[in-house]
Amino acid sequence: MTRDELVRKLRNLRLLERRVRGIDAGGRTELWDEYFSTHEGARVRFPFRMLLVFDRESRERAFQEFLLALWVRESGSTSLASAQDRELLAMLGLDADASPEDVRSAFRSMARALHPDLGGDEVLVRELLEKYRGSSFGSRDSR
Repeated sequence: MTRDELVRKLRNLRLLERRVRGIDAGGRTELWDEYFSTHEGARVRFPFRMLLVFDRESRERAFQEFLLALWVRESGSTSLASAQDRELLAMLGLDADASPEDVRSAFRSMARALHPDLGGDEVLVRELLEKYRGSSFGSRDSR
C-alpha cells in the first residue's frame, strides 16, 4: 500500500467513526486518535510508519481491531453475530463466541448426519444449508 493509499484509508476510517458516533466534521474522533495518527512520534496503537511497513494481512488486522473497538463502544455488545449467525449457531448448538473453524466443523458434521443419501431429512438439510449460506460464516467459505 502506498503512502497516499494509506492516508486515504485512515481518512475513511476517521470519517466512518464520525458517522457512526454522530460527530461533526470538526469534532474529535476519540477512538481513531487512540489507534492511528499520521503525525510523527504520536503515541498511538498503530503509528503511521508501522502501518506502512506492515504486510497487507497485518494492516487489515489493525483496521479490524479498530472497527471491532468502535462496534463495542457504540453498541455496548461484544457479539458481532447477526440474527442469521445466531440462528445458525443455535441450530448447531454452539455459543455466540464460537470460532469460524468450530462453526464449519459443526456444520459439516450436522450436514453429513442430515444428508438424505445417508438417511437424513432433505428439508432439514436444506434449512441448514440456507442458514449457513446466509450467515457470515458461509459467506467466508464462498470466497
